Amino acid sequence: MTACCGFGFHWGQAAHRKIQKLSLYTDLAKINSAKKLLEEVWALQFIPAERIRVVLTKFGTKSEFGPYRELCDYITTQWC
Repeated sequence: MTACCGFGFHWGQAAHRKIQKLSLYTDLAKINSAKKLLEEVWALQFIPAERIRVVLTKFGTKSEFGPYRELCDYITTQWC
């Protein structure tokens, strides 16, 4: 079992703020693929640290445009 000390809360807050800043919440109701991508972003906290970069590379191929690309860049620069 892995111990998680505060990271989940801080990750959730940071992801929520960035998604809100990029106005991606409006896409959640309209675009199913956007909802899936954002759910995967929130789930990053449960992935073993050594696999996060691999998963982010996958996100990059899914999010080639605009705010989704910016979200992936933010995660890579701030959290990896």
